[in-house]
Amino acid sequence: MVFIGSPASLHYSHAHAALSAGRNVLLEKPFVCNAAQARALIELARSKNVFLMEGVRFSLMLHRDPIG
Repeated sequence: MVFIGSPASLHYSHAHAALSAGRNVLLEKPFVCNAAQARALIELARSKNVFLMEGVRFSLMLHRDPIG
């Protein structure tokens, strides 16, 4: 699993490289800069049969409530 938390302008290139290498990818928000980049990454992830998801660092969010 590759977690990408770089500046948003680098998300596409970093995710593309990781997906091309067959790695699962979790991208910090924002996912990418535009819809065309999002579609390209989704297609690449599907073609490589790997996981791709936008994530949020929930541990840093002060308004969260514990469950359970």
